[in-house]
Amino acid sequence: MGITAALLALVGSANADQLQDGLIAYHRGDYQIAKRAFEPIAEQGDANAQVMLGLMFTKGQGVERDIDAALNWFKQAADNPKASGRVLEDAAYNRDFILRKMKERDEAEARAQAATDAAAAQQLHIARAAAAATAAAQQASQELEEKRLDIERDRLKLLKQEQADRRRRHEDAIAQQERMNADQAQRDANNYEVRQRAQSKGSFSFR
Repeated sequence: MGITAALLALVGSANADQLQDGLIAYHRGDYQIAKRAFEPIAEQGDANAQVMLGLMFTKGQGVERDIDAALNWFKQAADNPKASGRVLEDAAYNRDFILRKMKERDEAEARAQAATDAAAAQQLHIARAAAAATAAAQQASQELEEKRLDIERDRLKLLKQEQADRRRRHEDAIAQQERMNADQAQRDANNYEVRQRAQSKGSFSFR
């Protein structure tokens, strides 16, 4: 028995014709027609139509692929009290399969997000370490510059002190020389005066 006959054997005559039209259109590839046939009876509680819509949303046949919509239809079919054993089994299998894949997807996304977060944290750590190293290098450079300036100031201070000492020694030497010259001039003046007196006395003795 083909899938169409098997499904038709499980439904009442009220929906059998519409379900048959939908199944024929589906197997022919006319998914829009199949969707229009399945939707009304699926909304009325036809588990077969619900499973078919779930498959179409899973595969993107005649509709935009929508796993959430597919899961919704499979859940309705699996929980449908009117569903036969085979339809219930197919609906539950597809529902559980999608849920399992969605869980795997969520776990994979969580792992990917965790890896992204870890990479971001590592990058932040590296950036902070680089910033700290740069700040330390700048601080060390600043301290070296301040030390160089201190040394230069000390050198200039010492140079000025040496220049002042040389000036003072030079001034002291000049002053000493002036005193010596003055002393010599005084001695010369005294000697001259003595000679003058001596000459004066000698002149008086000849008279």
